Parts: sequence; structure tokens; C-alpha cells
Amino acid sequence: VLIDEMKKSGTWDKLKAMPAEQREAVVDAAAPAMAVALPVGATAKRAGWVMFVAMTCFFLLRHTSSRPITVGDVVGVVAVGAAPLLVHDVLTAASLLVWDLRAIDPQNAVMSNPAALFFDGRDARGPLALLLRGVDIFELQACWLMGFGVVRLTHTRSSSPWIVTFGGHAALTLFAAVTAKAAG
Repeated sequence: VLIDEMKKSGTWDKLKAMPAEQREAVVDAAAPAMAVALPVGATAKRAGWVMFVAMTCFFLLRHTSSRPITVGDVVGVVAVGAAPLLVHDVLTAASLLVWDLRAIDPQNAVMSNPAALFFDGRDARGPLALLLRGVDIFELQACWLMGFGVVRLTHTRSSSPWIVTFGGHAALTLFAAVTAKAAG
């Protein structure tokens, strides 16, 4: 599976230039590291997104809130709003354990977005695929719930939480697509 992912990402072409023994040593060393790095990286990415949304909303709304709020309050509300992302991650982990990894795209295993219907393999890393991946049911629901939670917590009519959640999601999706386009 690691070799398949390396082939999809283009890394395998670089490894083919190495002698066979050295290539096997790299793959053997990368497999256990990837088993640890991928879940840790995914968790850090989710936690970073929750903290970014919470801190941005807190700094934008701390003086306009009709009631006193703390950073902990906002982090808690945003973390609860991000619950669909936890469900998505659990479904992804379950699908990776149940199905043959060569039969699915490990980067898009749950298929909760249009990219899963139209793209697989190396095509799934193209700009259009990454844009369609941004229209993910779980991501959009989490954006709405995080914004709704902050609005309810602060008792404000500000659109800032919606701009932070949906705007941040759109910006990250566009950044991924532009980066993929630039990479070729």
C-alpha cells in the first residue's frame, strides 16, 4: 500500500533511480513511520483547525459579545462543532481497516464528497479533484456547527464566525488546488 501511495504521489519515480537494496530499505523504514505519522498528522491537522477557528473567533468577538467569554468557552464550543470531523475520521479509520487499501483511495476513503465519485488514483491529487474534495458533507456541516456554536455562545449577530469557518475552509481548499496546479 505504501508503494501504491508513493506511485500515486510521484515519489516512486525518484526511488526507482536508487539501487534495489537501498530502495527496499527506504520502503521498509517508511512503512512503520507512516503508520505512526499519518494518524498523528491527521489529529494535529484537526486540532490545528479547531484552535485556529476558536482563537480567531475569540479575538474577533471578545469585545462585541453581550456576555463575557473566555478562550476555553470558545475552544469548547468549536470543538463540539467539529464533531462531524471526528465521525468522518472514525469512518475513515474503519474503512481503511475493513477494505483492501489498494481498492480505495486512502486519502478519500469515506467518499463524502464529489471527488470520490469522479477521481481516483493519481487523478485524485489534481486541482479539480481537490476543489471537489472541499465540498465534503462532514467539513461543511462542521463549519456550520462551529459558526452556530460561537454565535450562540456570544449572543451576537456578527457574521464573523461564519466568515472564519466557511471562509477558512474555502481558503484552505483553494490553497490546496493552487498548490496542486503549481506542482503540475
